[in-house]
Amino acid sequence: MEEVKMDKYLSIITNFGCHYKCPYCIVKNTGIDVPKTTIGGLDKLVENIEKYNCNWVSISGGGDPLHNLDTNAGWYYKLFEIVPDDVKLELHTSYISTDLCTYYLSYS
Repeated sequence: MEEVKMDKYLSIITNFGCHYKCPYCIVKNTGIDVPKTTIGGLDKLVENIEKYNCNWVSISGGGDPLHNLDTNAGWYYKLFEIVPDDVKLELHTSYISTDLCTYYLSYS
């Protein structure tokens, strides 16, 4: 019988700022203090994916992950560049936009 591998998630909670319009906002409702997100914060991502044998990276926010995308496109470029091909990405956002894909493709 083949062993079924359970999904393992690594969660990234971003803080790029926010519009504070989501009714479920953890920042507005709890006062959680998520540090500002930086490109340097990705330095140990691959190490931790491997250490914890994760096959998913989940991106959500202490502020919407796509807020101020113009300013933060470099963070996403690095993320897409370093996440191993066999690791799936999911993004939790209140923004519905193709801007992220456009920015990524413009860097390629």
